[in-house]
Amino acid sequence: MQKLALLLFMAALSACGGGGGADNTGTGATNPVRSLQDKLQGVWQQRGYGVTVRVSGSSVERFDTTSQTCFLTEKTDLDELAGLQLSEDESTFAIRPTELDFAEHYYKTDSLPAPCDNPVQNNSVDIYQHVWHSFNEYYAFFQERNVDWLAQRDLTRDLVNDATSDARLFEVLSTLILPLDDEHVFLDAGEQYFDPARSKGFLLQLVDEFNAQKEVADVNQYVNLELQKWDLVTREYYLDGAAASAADEAFLWGKITDRIGYLRMDAMILNLTQRIEGQVKTVEGILDKIMTQMADTQGMIVDLRLNGGGADPVAFAIARRFADTERLVVSKFTRTVEGEGPRQDMYLGPVDRPSYLKPVVVITSKFSTSAAEVFTLAMRAWPQVTHIGEATNGSLSDVLEKPLPNGWLIGLANEVYLDGEGNGFEASGIPPHIPVPVFRLEERRAGRDSALEAALELLESAAGLPRQEGLHTD
Repeated sequence: MQKLALLLFMAALSACGGGGGADNTGTGATNPVRSLQDKLQGVWQQRGYGVTVRVSGSSVERFDTTSQTCFLTEKTDLDELAGLQLSEDESTFAIRPTELDFAEHYYKTDSLPAPCDNPVQNNSVDIYQHVWHSFNEYYAFFQERNVDWLAQRDLTRDLVNDATSDARLFEVLSTLILPLDDEHVFLDAGEQYFDPARSKGFLLQLVDEFNAQKEVADVNQYVNLELQKWDLVTREYYLDGAAASAADEAFLWGKITDRIGYLRMDAMILNLTQRIEGQVKTVEGILDKIMTQMADTQGMIVDLRLNGGGADPVAFAIARRFADTERLVVSKFTRTVEGEGPRQDMYLGPVDRPSYLKPVVVITSKFSTSAAEVFTLAMRAWPQVTHIGEATNGSLSDVLEKPLPNGWLIGLANEVYLDGEGNGFEASGIPPHIPVPVFRLEERRAGRDSALEAALELLESAAGLPRQEGLHTD
């Protein structure tokens, strides 16, 4: 089934990867890394990612590699390596633009991998081989997704030869990755784009509704119309027409009663062309305003039901505003054909800015994806937080993007995320403490939202407050 676009709300987001990687793009201040230039000369490997870099003078060459394939993907300058730190023994360096990023680690090696002596060429056979080996060696979740990758090779390998056209190659590669029901797997050919993730939860419910009606002819139009109705109910009824917003309405907030606040976040990224440091700074300013306005409430609802993801540092910047003390909130490591990489831990603690330590209810849906899920893990570490709604999507890993020689791009998931207790939720999604249906048809028709009202009831009960009159409670 074609994945729904949610055109009204999500535009071009579609569950971007977390932390570093593709989210750290754009222009910014020059990094004073030139002082390390002499010590950085040579070849360095980012293990678990299939990336090798060669530094020659101030030039940096980036190679994508597998055990069988290699090709040069990018040439850049040392000044572009923001946040680089060299180890004392000069055997490794790490790139960590902010304290809220996980670091990218590179290890000194003697030479480029052997396949770089015979690099991948721009032909269908070489491209197919590079794609298959990239997934085979770096994709982490064949078992969780119940995919036999060797069988996929047997199904598709003989469909590609030297005469295979681009159109046919796109079809074959799409067939290759088809069983991977993962929001972080894709094939981008410019004018054509394919991802194998299927609609889940309320999106699947909306498709069923569309198929049962005859008034609206296009499924995306139907979905957007229904979500517009829900959005209007939230703004006009529950928030009494007094909602505030920021960042092109990625943040929407107000008070449902004079005692209970509401914060909806539809993205964990604000600007795809801005460095992550700038985005975190912008979000911090927005949060100062929100937390100050929520200071006189007794509880807060945090709504992530339409949050398709973004950047981990943004998610962590928000989550730490709810921190009571420093805690381990998230860990991650790579899982490849060679085994598991070193674990990186993220600890978050209180910050000297407006924060919120009163009871909080987080609402998620099957659309809550990637950095929204990382945020959910972090929030669940705080004792005052209750999680309700649907389980999240189950696509927590960052996207590992790999260019192809013909200008195409593939994405795959190579990182395992864990909560503070060591539990992983890839494919299954993060189960709520209290399951509550979201976006049910009968509620939209009646102008109500049972998930939001369940959150309201939990918070008023926790605060020992009487139920607010005037809201739908029957």
